[in-house]
Amino acid sequence: MIVSTHTHDEVLNAQTEGADAVTYSPIFTSPGKGEAKGIDDLEELLKKCKIKVFALGGVIDSLHVEQLEQTEVYGFASIRYFY
Repeated sequence: MIVSTHTHDEVLNAQTEGADAVTYSPIFTSPGKGEAKGIDDLEELLKKCKIKVFALGGVIDSLHVEQLEQTEVYGFASIRYFY
């Protein structure tokens, strides 16, 4: 099971409840998706949890992908980067 999350508490709760992975968003600015979390927040989260985390939100260019690759994030998903 993969759970959609937007806060550290939601990620940790999903982990406790037995989720296999979570999506965490928005990492970068994305229209209509709220304030971007940023790479620093993502890295802080990854230090707190053991669950697989997929980064979502605002991944639109190779710079964003490079920033994500420098973290321990399990993967990412995007529409605008691949479209």
